[in-house]
Amino acid sequence: MGGFWDEDNREAPSLVALYARGAWCAGRALLLNVRAVLSAATPRLWAAYALLNVAFPASSAYRICHWSREADVGAGPGELTYGETLFGSAIRILRHVQIRPGERVLELGAGRGIVALVAAIVFRADVHAFDVLWPFVRRGRLVARILCLSNLHWHRQDLATVSLENADVVYLAGTCLQEARRELVADHVQALKPGARIASVSEPIASVDLEELGELELDFSWGKSRVYFQQRRARTPEESGHRDDETRPRRSTESANSVSFRSILNEASSRNRTA
Repeated sequence: MGGFWDEDNREAPSLVALYARGAWCAGRALLLNVRAVLSAATPRLWAAYALLNVAFPASSAYRICHWSREADVGAGPGELTYGETLFGSAIRILRHVQIRPGERVLELGAGRGIVALVAAIVFRADVHAFDVLWPFVRRGRLVARILCLSNLHWHRQDLATVSLENADVVYLAGTCLQEARRELVADHVQALKPGARIASVSEPIASVDLEELGELELDFSWGKSRVYFQQRRARTPEESGHRDDETRPRRSTESANSVSFRSILNEASSRNRTA
């Protein structure tokens, strides 16, 4: 959003400017999505795009996040801000990680599930989409049923509690995640099998168990952002002979934010089970 916010006088843009910026982003996203879907030459993806925009337009996704209370789902301040991956960027990301048919793909914080749809339709992967908000999960399941996508599964679960075991590819659009929650996601990285790939938007996952595979600058609903690609490194024979807690460096102290996030997640999980 360079040039949109005046860094010299720190004045917030006017309401008119905010609406103009929103309209520009929405129009740009629409054009890029249409171009990507048509160029994919996959009729089933065309049907998915049309159905998504009729039954579950992006405007309704923004409203869902706007009216959802962060405290009710254990989210931190600003973490329910909605933005989504465009179809063309989803295709490029999944091609970059060299996804193969039948591989297990996890999309964390899926929203409308664009990456999940592309992975299931274009790449024929075994896809699991996770979101903490029920409206996304319900509508995602409806779209999958209408399109007869038996390889696309939706789950209501906080992304920081999802086990990454048995995953081949993990996608995280964590632009608005606070550092403490990113640390919670990183705690699950050790469960990944060697060779599993991660694509993370805006920031890489900080873990000694991951090696860098490069990065790309791609289009998203809010503009341009970088996607960082990482891979679960193979363990050396020396590491295989020791326990995980002896080989992996641990933080000397746990941040207060991380502790508070864990307590919030536990409380939210308890409420979901009793609901």
